[in-house]
Amino acid sequence: MKASDELKDDLRKELNEKQMLTDYVCLRDGTIVYVDVTLELTLDRFYRKFENEIKQEVQQRVDAFFDVNNWDYGKTLKNTDMVKEVSDMKQINNFHVVFKSSDQQGPTITTKLNEILRPDQISISLIYD
Repeated sequence: MKASDELKDDLRKELNEKQMLTDYVCLRDGTIVYVDVTLELTLDRFYRKFENEIKQEVQQRVDAFFDVNNWDYGKTLKNTDMVKEVSDMKQINNFHVVFKSSDQQGPTITTKLNEILRPDQISISLIYD
């Protein structure tokens, strides 16, 4: 729910009274940027019989990574951060992570000061050597 214009005006007035000489007060509504996450994980063939358990473990780690309490407005999403979440899983030999938002795609998604990242579609693929 967005703040009403009246609330913003009252808040702006209150902050303007308390601002320092060099402060500039700017109020903006927060915006959610939805990101599709694609993880391609390479494993040894031996682990094929544990595919469901491994996917479930990876999904839990991705969900924990994107927990709203771990995110702030303006925070950048990097594939290296996602790799850190699953890198201690001994079954995984190689990682390939790609993100896609409405206007960006690749290993990094950047946001503006008033934007926060949230996951949309999460795709986990296991590839066996």
